[in-house]
Amino acid sequence: MTAAQCRSRRGGFISQAQSILDASTDGLDTTNRNWKLLGNEMKKAAHATLKLGDGAVDMVVGLITGGRNFTASHLGLASGSVFLQTLKAKGLIAAQSFGIDVGSQSTDYPRRGSLVLGGYDSGKFASSYRQFLVRTPNNDDDRLIERFCPLQVKLSEIKLIGSSLNNTNGLTKQMEAVILTRSSNTVACIEPYDNLFRLPSETVKPVMTWFSDLTSYTEGPVKPEKYNDKLLNLEPGLVYPRTAGSFNGSMRITIDEDFTVDIPLHELWRPLRGLDSTGEVILHDDFNELQVYGADARESLYAPVLGKAFLSQATNTSALISFHQHQNKHLGGK
Repeated sequence: MTAAQCRSRRGGFISQAQSILDASTDGLDTTNRNWKLLGNEMKKAAHATLKLGDGAVDMVVGLITGGRNFTASHLGLASGSVFLQTLKAKGLIAAQSFGIDVGSQSTDYPRRGSLVLGGYDSGKFASSYRQFLVRTPNNDDDRLIERFCPLQVKLSEIKLIGSSLNNTNGLTKQMEAVILTRSSNTVACIEPYDNLFRLPSETVKPVMTWFSDLTSYTEGPVKPEKYNDKLLNLEPGLVYPRTAGSFNGSMRITIDEDFTVDIPLHELWRPLRGLDSTGEVILHDDFNELQVYGADARESLYAPVLGKAFLSQATNTSALISFHQHQNKHLGGK
C-alpha cells in the first residue's frame, strides 16, 4: 500500500512529531470498557478537535496501531460511544443517538449518504415507522469473539434469487436458493465501515455455486494477483472476469423474523473498484465483483457482517438505521 492509498482509505495522517500523540491511554477504559479489550492493539492516544458546523469539541481518542480491529479506531457511534457522550455532555446534541443513511456506491445508481447526530432525518421515511430491538452485544458467539461488534442482529433467512436465459429455447429459468435459515441461530454485525457482505463460511460456497448455475461459468473467482497490478482492493469480494457471462441475481435478507431487505442486481454486482497508486478511486474494466467477501474463511475477522451493501438498501427502501441512547436501539423502516 502506498502512502497516498493509505491516506485515501483512512482519511489522513497524524505526524509522529506532533504533540497530539502526547495523550495517555490511561483511563480510556472508564469511558468505554472496550478499550481495555483491545489490549496491545491500542498503544497511543491523541487529543483531537472535531469541528461540527459552527461548534467544536475536544476529546481524547485511541489510535489502533496494530492487530486486525482497525474499524475500532474509526468514529464510534454505538451505545458506549465516547464521541456521542462528549457531544451530549457539551450540550451539542439533545440525545446520545444517531441516524445514518450510508448512500450507495453503485455505479449505476450512486447516492449520497448522510449522518444525523442526536436524532434522525424524518424525511427519510416515506410511510409508517416500525422498529425492533437490536441485540445487546454478546461475544460468547464464536463467530464474533474476535470482532468488536456493538450492533448485532439475528439473521432469519438469506435467499438468493436469479434468472438465466436458455439460449437454445429462449426461455428464462428462475433459480432460487436459501443459503441460511433461522435454525442456524446466526447473529450478524451491522458495520457501516465494511463495504461487503461477510457471510458465514458455510454459505459462501453455495453463493459461488448459484453464480455458476446462473452464468454457466465454472472456473470460480479470480485471485487478487490477477488485478492488483492496476488497483488496490483491501476488502476483496468474489471477483469474476467480465467474460464470465450474463449475471442477473439479487439477494433477500430477513432479520428479526419479518424485517426484509432486497439487495438488487446493481448493488450486488458491479465493476471492480479500488485505489490506484495515487489514492484515486478507479474501476477495473476487465472484472466485476459480487459484493460478498471472498477471502479465506479462516480469517479472524470472518464474522457475519451486514455492511454498506446491505445498509444502502435498508435506507433506499425507506428504512433508516437509528440508534438511541442506552439499550433502546432500533432499526426502523416502513
